[in-house]
Amino acid sequence: MKTKSIVAALFFLAAIALAAPTPPERRPNVSNKALITKTAPPISTDSKASPGDSAALHKLAGDYYNWRNENYPVNSSGLGLHTWDNRLTDYSAGK
Repeated sequence: MKTKSIVAALFFLAAIALAAPTPPERRPNVSNKALITKTAPPISTDSKASPGDSAALHKLAGDYYNWRNENYPVNSSGLGLHTWDNRLTDYSAGK
């Protein structure tokens, strides 16, 4: 008797699973794939950066690195720059 009820329950669950609607087939979004097939804009080799642009970029990078090293002393110390080690947190046991 117990076996018949288990078989009936399994049959019922299988029937419900087969009767469930199947999800619609997903289609990939290819709307932005057309950009790959378009021709690239021409790259001009005659336009070179002026020395002033290069110097400005180097100054900007130097200013950023100085700011980063000053504001993140743990990272600076880890990179070998120990200028701001006095700002590191002291985790030693108190006296």
